[in-house]
Order: sequence, then structure tokens, then C-alpha cells
Amino acid sequence: MSAAIFLLNMLAIGSFFMLRGAPRPAARTVEIKVDVPANQRR
Repeated sequence: MSAAIFLLNMLAIGSFFMLRGAPRPAARTVEIKVDVPANQRR
């Protein structure tokens, strides 16, 4: 059940950003996720 709730929350957040019309924050979060492992490797 927790996994289903987590997926529903992700869909709710995704739909919120889509309705808001701001794909830039999502791109920034992806860049941050990519940069974090790079910083850990250093």
C-alpha cells in the first residue's frame, strides 16, 4: 500500500507542475540528482 501511495503522490506532484506549466524545476531536480553523485565521487 505504501508503494501505491508513493506513486499517487508522485503523480499528484507531477500533475501540479504540469498544470503550473513549469518544466524548468523538474529539469533542475534532474540536474541536481545527476550532480550529487558526481560530488560524492569527488
